[in-house]
Amino acid sequence: MTTEDKNIKIAQKAGWRLRWQNKGGGELFDEKPASHCWPVWNPPNISEWYKANPDEGLEYCSPPNYFKDLNAMHEAEKVLDKNTHDSYRDNLKEICMASWLSNSHYTPFQECSRAQDRAEAFGKTLNLW
Repeated sequence: MTTEDKNIKIAQKAGWRLRWQNKGGGELFDEKPASHCWPVWNPPNISEWYKANPDEGLEYCSPPNYFKDLNAMHEAEKVLDKNTHDSYRDNLKEICMASWLSNSHYTPFQECSRAQDRAEAFGKTLNLW
C-alpha cells in the first residue's frame, strides 16, 4: 500500500468523506456515478471549514498529509478512545524504538516522534493496513 493510500485511510478514519461531483458542478454523490466526475473531499467539520475558507469551494478542499503534518496527526488521534489510545501508544513506542535502532540520530521517545511514525502507529492500531 502506498503512503497516499494510507493517508486516505487515515483521513477517512479522522472524519474526512470522499464524495463525487459531475465536472460541471452540482450534486455530490457517495458513489462515483460516471467517468466524468471528480473527487470532492468533505472535511470532518464542514461548517467550520466554510467559515475559515469563505471564498473557496470544496473542490479546493483536501485532507492533510498525515505523514508530514504533526498537527494533522494530533487531530486524527482525537478519534481514539482510551483503550485504543493505550494500544496506539504501545505501537508508537515500538515504531520509535525501531527507528532509533536503525538511525542513531533519532530519539527513541514517542513524545518526540515524527508525523510519519504517528501515522504508521495509527494505521497499525486501527488495522487500516
